[in-house]
Amino acid sequence: MLLSKDADGDPKVTSKVGALHFQVYFYNCKNGRCAEIQFSKGFDVPDGVTVEKLNEWNRDFRFGRAFADKENDPWVQMDVDLERGGTIESVANNLETWIVIVETFAETLGWAGDADEPTT
Repeated sequence: MLLSKDADGDPKVTSKVGALHFQVYFYNCKNGRCAEIQFSKGFDVPDGVTVEKLNEWNRDFRFGRAFADKENDPWVQMDVDLERGGTIESVANNLETWIVIVETFAETLGWAGDADEPTT
């Protein structure tokens, strides 16, 4: 796990599950407390991904949204709202949900795993 800051100075965590690196971004941070977090994982796919595959994912999976970036590489993200508070248990539950999402999305893409360097 790597702790750093994003361009706005908010905390950013780079971590991994199995062979999949991912980032956790923190938003709306004031006085050491952040109101939102976002789990995010991009995949560098040589031929990109089809809109149909992304639409299929977004239709079939309730949590985690998928989209393509400018290079047509697929991304999956999950937002968590903590504005009115969050317990350790609820954050742990969201992390467990994220792990299922990112692993299932990678499997859907036929992704074998990341190189040693994380995708940012």
